[in-house]
Amino acid sequence: MEMRLLGAVVLGSVIVSGTIGGAFAYRLNYWFHHNTVNVDGEMVLEVSKGDSFSDVTATLAEQGLIADPFKFELIARLLRKTAKLKIGEYNFVGNVTPVQVLQKIESGDAVRRRISFQEGRPVAHVWKQIEKATKVTNDIAKLSPDEVLQRLDLHIEADHLEGLFFPDTYGYLAYDSASSILQRAHDKLYAVLADAWDARAEELSVDNAYDLLIMASIIEKESALSSDRKKISGVLHRRLAKGMLLQVDPTVIYGLGDAFDGDLKSKDLRDDHIYNTYVHKGLPPTPICMPSKDSILAASRPQEGEEMYFVGRGDGTSEFSITLKEHNRAVRKYQMK
Repeated sequence: MEMRLLGAVVLGSVIVSGTIGGAFAYRLNYWFHHNTVNVDGEMVLEVSKGDSFSDVTATLAEQGLIADPFKFELIARLLRKTAKLKIGEYNFVGNVTPVQVLQKIESGDAVRRRISFQEGRPVAHVWKQIEKATKVTNDIAKLSPDEVLQRLDLHIEADHLEGLFFPDTYGYLAYDSASSILQRAHDKLYAVLADAWDARAEELSVDNAYDLLIMASIIEKESALSSDRKKISGVLHRRLAKGMLLQVDPTVIYGLGDAFDGDLKSKDLRDDHIYNTYVHKGLPPTPICMPSKDSILAASRPQEGEEMYFVGRGDGTSEFSITLKEHNRAVRKYQMK
């Protein structure tokens, strides 16, 4: 229906203009809809910032997508489509007609590339993914973390970028900016976090959504098992409520940064840095990674119980204990082999 209407507009416009005879107008309209070019494989047209419609038409002709650039541009001008170019990459496969080419580039039906941020990874991972991504305008490459914070429209009061982006795969068009991708990742993080905060259990040991995010990041690093995450959340909330040290290894490792060699030593647990939860009570000052939705929900809805300790069994699951004596026995069993 849309193509027939478009053809009628072309035919009518050409005849009404009085500059071209009706017979030629008919042939022009027929060419527009039926002149087919067969694309062997896939052909990509790239429309860059600053390209004029004439530039794009010339490229289409060079690539063999348009047999007659004069006719193509004439029709586009009659339809007033020449000012509606959208930047991006447009792929064409199989049999392609001029009307299909114009509709695609005018509609902005461009190739969407993908970039993925992995759950459980620190913000440095996000920067690396952006650097590796093809055809992203990296407008944050020379910015400091504080400058990036100022550029983004943050929904969370924070002075650190860690944990502010939701781990997911994001589609983007060629030459989209890195900051626009980060903004979308932050917006999604906030949406998930706000929903979890609104649906939180009645009694939690954290006072705000940002602290909930910090706890979720710890849970994310402690276990990949959903049922264990809820139990771990319960342990962490109970320890906070009782004023106990959290004593979780991932925060210590995060605080060590590049100094961590893969082997957490007893001296590391005594290191007086702000992320050492063996030394400092309460939560660390910031998240330690990008938590998944599952971990955020676990932080907001901890499993009830009496367990105050947990230790990894080495197979991805955790052993939970109520008393320190039980916990020490579990540590000897699973970590001192």
